[in-house]
Amino acid sequence: MAGAGNGDYRGELLRGLEVIVAYQTALGLLPGQALVRLDGLYGNGAIVVDLIAAAVGWVIRSKDYGLLDLPEVKVRLALLC
Repeated sequence: MAGAGNGDYRGELLRGLEVIVAYQTALGLLPGQALVRLDGLYGNGAIVVDLIAAAVGWVIRSKDYGLLDLPEVKVRLALLC
């Protein structure tokens, strides 16, 4: 949750994702051909749901280490070994 005076970071992210998806579509790019990188303010796992729903590739620097316990993350990390 954003604190008082911090704005609506999830709303801003959703609007940004709409623009990214529209841009991809206009250029005829597949979902896997775009990558969204989020740092800082977006350091919690709550926004992962928004990224997955937008069907874009993403990289985040997160303070939510619980994300490492997600089955999808474990499968992807196992591919690196």
